[in-house]
Amino acid sequence: MKRSFLFVALFCMAELFVFSNPTFSSDWDIRKPVDTPDYHYVIGISEPCITEKQAVSGAWYNLLASFASSISTFVTVNTDETIFEEGFESEVLDTYTITLSHSNWKSQVPLYGIQQLEKKIEKDSDGMYVVKILGCMSSSDYEKSRIAVFDEETCSNAYLFFQEKLAEDFLQKSESTYTKWVRLNCAILEFTVNSESERFASLTEKFLSKLYRNAVFYRCSFEGFSSIMIYNHPDYFETTLRALENTGCFNFEQNGSVIKVSNKKENSYSDFLSFCNNMKDSKKISVFGSESFCLPSGMTFTNSENRSVQKFSDFAQKKFGMSVQKSSLTFATFEEMKEYVTEHKKDFPSRYFAFCTSETNYEEFGNKAWVNASVSFMLFDLESGEEWASAEASSMPMSAVITAVTDEQVKAKSRIAIDNACNPDKNPENILVIMQEIFNQLP
Repeated sequence: MKRSFLFVALFCMAELFVFSNPTFSSDWDIRKPVDTPDYHYVIGISEPCITEKQAVSGAWYNLLASFASSISTFVTVNTDETIFEEGFESEVLDTYTITLSHSNWKSQVPLYGIQQLEKKIEKDSDGMYVVKILGCMSSSDYEKSRIAVFDEETCSNAYLFFQEKLAEDFLQKSESTYTKWVRLNCAILEFTVNSESERFASLTEKFLSKLYRNAVFYRCSFEGFSSIMIYNHPDYFETTLRALENTGCFNFEQNGSVIKVSNKKENSYSDFLSFCNNMKDSKKISVFGSESFCLPSGMTFTNSENRSVQKFSDFAQKKFGMSVQKSSLTFATFEEMKEYVTEHKKDFPSRYFAFCTSETNYEEFGNKAWVNASVSFMLFDLESGEEWASAEASSMPMSAVITAVTDEQVKAKSRIAIDNACNPDKNPENILVIMQEIFNQLP
């Protein structure tokens, strides 16, 4: 994993408000107050400066940089002191910003609630000003800031992960922060099921892998919860939410692109595990088919174990990463196959079903016979009920001497013709190109 670097820019004065100060000794500059469950303390000390204003700015700068370093270990401080020229009359710096930088991208993360408790202004033996400032953050603001920084680092890692996985299909970042980019481009599942969060998140990865063939998701911690970020939420948000609801195991709270997931009952995990084990797998496809020949004898021959099924299965497995189950069942039409698998859905692990057909035509012209083949398929999504009809891939006609043509010769020529219809080198409109167009539409 690539390491990101954080650069601190300090700014943004806020109005003065009442702050309930904890008690501490007058020698706080020598003995820093110990952190408590309610407060975190830091002392900022300036370098010797010619003017008091410069020394105050330097002390604030040192204090804020110390807080930033305590929150993130990957902080280097921008030493541009011109950002302090406005002064600190209110003695309260409510927020400042960490700028996350990776390659050419930068983003800003706010840190909250930094308060000044005490300030000492001294002069050294050379008459130079040295300022010491005692500051604190409430534990709630400290945790809020820590999570904001951690989430930005997490989102930058998610961005790089999606960029590597998706290549040319990746939507480049234009937002000011990685967190904003993730919220705009991902569906985010946050598991709020206490000690079970990690187990639920891990099982949900299996659930998503079965639910979607092409989804890219990133497992992480976000906003303090075990989470999964699914890229391109307009395509997956509603489907994911509906699919999780159908398990009957969860309650949901939606906030923008974030879905907070909590268990609905005590045995939610065991029920969800059973559901995942039994759900249809989008990476599996069952393939059926029929092959018909118009033969010299005038008869039409149909064979379920056809060459088009073999070609389709090879492409689905090798080119699209599908696990293929070739069925020995015979159906005359796509509708027959669809009706059967719908009624016997428990018998199939696949989410998708393909019905491949090839048709060999034999025609006589002059003293020659011509054989050509066409291949097509229908695809059925058992989960959604959607159907896709492919275009037809056809071979060029193949000739044979008419006096020598037999039914078996036409069948032999048919196999060659089907191979040509499926061959990218011999046919630009081959079955692989047609499969690509349809498979790209699958969830």
